Amino acid sequence: MQRRTWLALGLLLSASASLPAHADAKKDVEALMARYQQAFRKKDIAAMRAMTMPDFTMKPLTGRASTRQEVLSGLLAQMNAVQSIASWTLTIERFSVKGSTATAIVRERMSAVFRDGYGNRQTNVTASRLRDTFRRTPDGWKYQKAEELAADRKQDGIGYVGVDKLTPATPGDKAARRAIEARYAEYRNYMRRGELGALLALYTSDFSMDYPNGRTYNRSQLESSMRQTMAGTKSYPSWTMKIGRFSSESGEARVLIIEDMQSIVVDAGGHRHNQRVVDYYVDTWVKTPKGWKLQNTRVVRANVTVDGKAVDVFKGRG
Repeated sequence: MQRRTWLALGLLLSASASLPAHADAKKDVEALMARYQQAFRKKDIAAMRAMTMPDFTMKPLTGRASTRQEVLSGLLAQMNAVQSIASWTLTIERFSVKGSTATAIVRERMSAVFRDGYGNRQTNVTASRLRDTFRRTPDGWKYQKAEELAADRKQDGIGYVGVDKLTPATPGDKAARRAIEARYAEYRNYMRRGELGALLALYTSDFSMDYPNGRTYNRSQLESSMRQTMAGTKSYPSWTMKIGRFSSESGEARVLIIEDMQSIVVDAGGHRHNQRVVDYYVDTWVKTPKGWKLQNTRVVRANVTVDGKAVDVFKGRG
């Protein structure tokens, strides 16, 4: 579910197997690395599956470890977004082999061009340090585990866009931008005050929300979810929603939102928890006789932590 993280970790996984402890292992692992890279570029998910152990896991710098199926599902989505891999370098810091297991500490730098959820070309640059584990099998070396130890990710073109710096900066765009920014302010206020009716008035009757796992929610399901959220949330200590990109034409606007929300929630047992949601999504607004209303939200990625621990944001949604 996390676009840039899946892409970066997936590419890192494919590249981190070089320099084993002796010549034969080195030759075999380097061949595995080359095959994995080639499979990613060819979008051959079956070949990638064959190169990993059934119990393969991938652990990002933050959050829980993902299973092989979860990793491959995420990588498949990234394959369709990647336009090209501009550069890719690896430096092996340490490598050891013990029995049928090999472990590598790898520094990696990768630059890839892809289409973001807004349809624009973006360059994702990742510098990471990984611990990769490999298992020798009758079919040769396979990936056993990947763990991210450090990461620095940058993405061009994503940042707050001021109303006077819109492209194209037409009067219509500016007026639409100001009106929709006001809608987002209303949205936060209604959520804080628990005003469900006023909140739902911001959505069209045919509203839909699309998740990265392919599941779609309609307006009725949104209402149920919002009701539950309002009942379980005590306060919002911090909440920012920044516009990364904005465009409007013929009564329709598309907005890329970068959101960081911290809230105090209460579970079924009455215990309080600190929750943080950091997500990235594209909203489609339409202009109606009653003002701008939200017609669709397409979630590109979403990271949720409760008391500092990552949770599955899509649990029960597909």
